[in-house]
Amino acid sequence: MSSQSAPAPSHQESRNSTPHARAPDRKQQVDRSASDVFVHKVTGMTSCEDIETILSHQQHILSQMESSGRTLAEFNHMSALTYAQVSKQFEHSMKMLLTMKRELDVVQHRITSLRQFTEMNLPSHVINDEQLARETQDREKRREAFKEQSL
Repeated sequence: MSSQSAPAPSHQESRNSTPHARAPDRKQQVDRSASDVFVHKVTGMTSCEDIETILSHQQHILSQMESSGRTLAEFNHMSALTYAQVSKQFEHSMKMLLTMKRELDVVQHRITSLRQFTEMNLPSHVINDEQLARETQDREKRREAFKEQSL
């Protein structure tokens, strides 16, 4: 890459070199000469080594970005596969939980129905577990009291 480009021909030179070509209007000539001046000043400010260094850094960054892009694409692909697998497992688990809930609801309903049936149809002298526990504790207390009196 060259650090200097040839200076732009002046308006007079371009007119002499192309006699049959239509001469550019004044605005185009000013724009061209302004851009040429800018290019010459920029190329004069930087050396070829600096430009080569910048280009090598840009190439290195480009390769890193491409590598990162490939890595992200692979990650996205693996994430999509994992999501699909986990989604299927989750759906299966949800179906199983819903089935279990329905079955437990049926069992609870049957237990409630049986409890109501037994309360209504068994004789009134049948006692529940809490009453039985209280009566057992009362009997034990009476035995203890009787043993203490006997001594």
